[in-house]
Amino acid sequence: MDEGLAKHILDIRDTEERDAELYGDESETAPDGLPLITSSAGYSIDSFLLLSVCDLLQQLITTLIAVNMPPGKSPPKVKPMQRPVSALDREKAVREQSAVDETLSEMGF
Repeated sequence: MDEGLAKHILDIRDTEERDAELYGDESETAPDGLPLITSSAGYSIDSFLLLSVCDLLQQLITTLIAVNMPPGKSPPKVKPMQRPVSALDREKAVREQSAVDETLSEMGF
């Protein structure tokens, strides 16, 4: 019933749609390749277990497809279900990427 909140939600959805058009459907990564920070509100052990079951089911389906495919063809890749990403996880990814970049520059790449 809150019109201000409704406008805010629609603005966020419009921004997400524009980002999806610009950067593709990879909604779980920012344009710089780092994970987006997402809320863990409502994320519990039950949610974790359900997401794990979904991931395992996707792997099973991919395995069944692979077994029944003609030789030489590759099965579809499994994309895990999206999980919450904290600011700490994003900072770890930033530091890992900078360590990789530093190592590659030392090696001359």
